[in-house]
Amino acid sequence: MGVIIDLHDSGFWKTETWKDYGAPIVRRSADGQREGLLASYGIVPRKRIPAGVKPLDTMNTRAEKVGQLRSFSGAWKKSQLCLVPMPTFYEPNYESDKPVRWGFGMADESMLAVAGLWRE
Repeated sequence: MGVIIDLHDSGFWKTETWKDYGAPIVRRSADGQREGLLASYGIVPRKRIPAGVKPLDTMNTRAEKVGQLRSFSGAWKKSQLCLVPMPTFYEPNYESDKPVRWGFGMADESMLAVAGLWRE
């Protein structure tokens, strides 16, 4: 039996997750069981980008390109899939020509999970 952690107020990660912040994920372990762990958010951490190289935005990609883009294709081809539990997912909305922060979540503020990829 696993330990139950309140993802809204765990103290192990920040309330909102941004690039290079720690965030909880659920993935399949080597023995086929589900496991939860804390992972760095973003497929290529900034600390792994060499000096002088333009940082890549590796927060998300379109489904039709995930297997083609170098930053995502390795994890995609190895089926390194995960779920990222969260209460709200934020994306910029550009309808006004300026980015406006929009949150997507459940009406009752319960947790949801977003599909993700993980890599070593």
